[in-house]
Amino acid sequence: MSIKKDKNVIKFFDILIFLVFCMIIFTFFSTIVLQKGKSSLFVYDENSTYEYDLEKNQRIVIDGNLGSTVFVIEKNCAFVENSPCANKTCVQSGKISKTGQWLCCAPNKIFAVIKSNTQATDTDLDAVAF
Repeated sequence: MSIKKDKNVIKFFDILIFLVFCMIIFTFFSTIVLQKGKSSLFVYDENSTYEYDLEKNQRIVIDGNLGSTVFVIEKNCAFVENSPCANKTCVQSGKISKTGQWLCCAPNKIFAVIKSNTQATDTDLDAVAF
């Protein structure tokens, strides 16, 4: 007399492994995809570093070598409103809003970059070359 084992029966450990796998996928999805990190604008001059929340609309005046550079933060974007440099390239740079984007007024020695408090970044490929 032989005992037949049914190979198609779902066992307890099969269900447990499936549930653990589902929890891992859900955790990954919720922490990486759904939660967007809080971004800040970091402004550097020769002596100091300043941090500003991108969610708060504000006007920022930073003193540099040539004079004052004015940054504006509104609607989660930052841009240079005015600068004492001759070419005004920093003013013409436009708005930045994603992690890793930056603005620079080289003659006034002021640099601004957006950083996030999470490791996941908003990196989009940019195929434009100058």
